[in-house]
Amino acid sequence: MRIISPGYANTNVAALYAAAAGGGLDGSESDGTNLFDSNDIAFVGWGTYESTLTANAGNSPAGTTTAASLLETVNNDRHIAWAPSKDVISGTAYTYSIYVKSITRRYVQVLVYGQSSPKIYAYFDLQAGTVTDTGIVSPDGSSAISSTNCEVGANGFYKCTLRGVLDGTSFVTNLQVSLSDVATYGANVTAGAPYFTGSTSNGAYLWRPKMTT
Repeated sequence: MRIISPGYANTNVAALYAAAAGGGLDGSESDGTNLFDSNDIAFVGWGTYESTLTANAGNSPAGTTTAASLLETVNNDRHIAWAPSKDVISGTAYTYSIYVKSITRRYVQVLVYGQSSPKIYAYFDLQAGTVTDTGIVSPDGSSAISSTNCEVGANGFYKCTLRGVLDGTSFVTNLQVSLSDVATYGANVTAGAPYFTGSTSNGAYLWRPKMTT
């Protein structure tokens, strides 16, 4: 159940029901055909900046050792990873989701960008299980966020979901995950991602990136 509008906090009703059902989501839910291929899902070909992405580094919600670890460098910069570009129909809404679990970093930003300036994003609290901020960078009038959600997953994960239209001109998009020291977009943000001094022990586990229509 997606119940948030841009700029408002998520009351996380879906997460409460998932927890009540026992154990949380494990990736077996029916939520559309994944437009990412097997390499994307295995984090092969993902790019990184001031971070280290290691595949098969942790236990996933499904109980397999297929979660990737994303750890910061010590530099004062962005600490990000992004999926390879995917073809899209310009002006069409897509849903992007990824399971995330805190290692020591409480917040992550999920951001989608394309060939032009607009970007859509959401911030997630990996302790409280809530969406803490949403917005659009360089809005062009056609970019829009339809919904966001933060649902309880198994094994300490949360399923972080962002659905929206990027813009009316991009024919490819990228999913980007940023480790964050803040819960909202604002100060110390460069190129659409949080900017801070990292620690090699700080980061999060990532699992099952998904893109659907």
